[in-house]
Amino acid sequence: MKKITLLFTLLTVSLGFSQSSHTIDFEPAGTGSGWSWTASDNAPSFMEISNPVSGGINTSATVVEFIAYTTDQNWALCWTDDDGEFTFDATNSTVKIMVYKPTISNVAIKFEGLSPAIEINVANTVVNQWEELTFDFSAQIGNTYSRLIIIPDFVTPYVTGQDRTTNNTLYFDNIVLPDGTPTGPLPAPTTAPAAPTHDATANQVMSIYSEAYTDLAGSNFNPGWGQSTAFSFETIASNEVIKYGGLNYQGTNLGSTDGGVPQDVTAQTHLHVDFWTPNSTALNFYVLDQSAGEIGYALPISTETWVSVDIPLSFFSTGGENLADVHQFKVDGNGTVYFDNWYFYNETALSAEKFDVSDVKVYPNPSQEVWNIKVNTTIINSIKVLDVLGKQVLTLAPDSSEVTINASSLKSGLYFAQINTDNGTSSVKLIKK
Repeated sequence: MKKITLLFTLLTVSLGFSQSSHTIDFEPAGTGSGWSWTASDNAPSFMEISNPVSGGINTSATVVEFIAYTTDQNWALCWTDDDGEFTFDATNSTVKIMVYKPTISNVAIKFEGLSPAIEINVANTVVNQWEELTFDFSAQIGNTYSRLIIIPDFVTPYVTGQDRTTNNTLYFDNIVLPDGTPTGPLPAPTTAPAAPTHDATANQVMSIYSEAYTDLAGSNFNPGWGQSTAFSFETIASNEVIKYGGLNYQGTNLGSTDGGVPQDVTAQTHLHVDFWTPNSTALNFYVLDQSAGEIGYALPISTETWVSVDIPLSFFSTGGENLADVHQFKVDGNGTVYFDNWYFYNETALSAEKFDVSDVKVYPNPSQEVWNIKVNTTIINSIKVLDVLGKQVLTLAPDSSEVTINASSLKSGLYFAQINTDNGTSSVKLIKK
């Protein structure tokens, strides 16, 4: 009886201290086979293959072959979201991986998700044989993550002479990770954000990304900054938006694919941003000059709804940014985020330049064929006709106090005429039957 009691006690202790973890073994009947992996920075090779060096501590049939080329970044990596979301606790904070490498270098295990990203580096100690490396994440107990990132040949970055000098073919397998819960597809927006209402001319709009205005040409919305954010353009309700999936950080080069072209936004007062997120808990927007300093504006988060934010540019200038030298945007935070309508504008310009709309007479209105516009006190220099989305559909330069607009080619609906005169600018509604 004592022996049975002792055995039961040992089993209870053993089970009580067993880790809440699982192993990604890449076997067809196991865990990890067929998952979606992304190899990045710049173009390393990731492939599941038959174990070419079976023996020692690893006789499994399937492993990952990872080839880091001399043309890849020192931190060439691969990542997946397919293991689901987990939280570190006292039972699962030890992570392991088996590696077979031709050289000695760091292996980095990194996690991203709702908690701040965490990365630990451990170097292999032997070459050309399987070795199991152990990573202690006990300092992250209570933190929640959903993305696994592996940097299997992390050559010391930014050190002269330490770049990868040969193409390194290595293998890894049997990754021990905390148990997670696959989260399934995240909600996505089904409607577009509200159409911008700022007058392109009167508000001196400088658009970076918006279908409502003419954008600054040449911007690169996905430069290679070493980010693991999944970038894409998506179409929501016939409107293109930017999607950041699994955000850690993401940049935009303004007006250029390489570094950005400095833009002078001292004539503007605000930056407008629209965003939608199903799960972000931290989101900061940066306007960067060419100096090293950065100051991020914390966007006010509400989930599963479009949020419009008008950021005073004084926030950035007070923080030390040179608004005559803006060349990049940056966003950091977490979760998945959709963005639209990035543009600078001058909030005070419209009121300073607007003339009295009572001076304008429009007839007939509504109209099927033409609108006649007459201004009593000045000359009309130009007229722009915009639809409800802010897109320009007609433009005229009458240089007269009266003008006739041919509406026959326009669809029925509501339009706006931006009337520019020597006395300022004003807008009037036009209705097409």
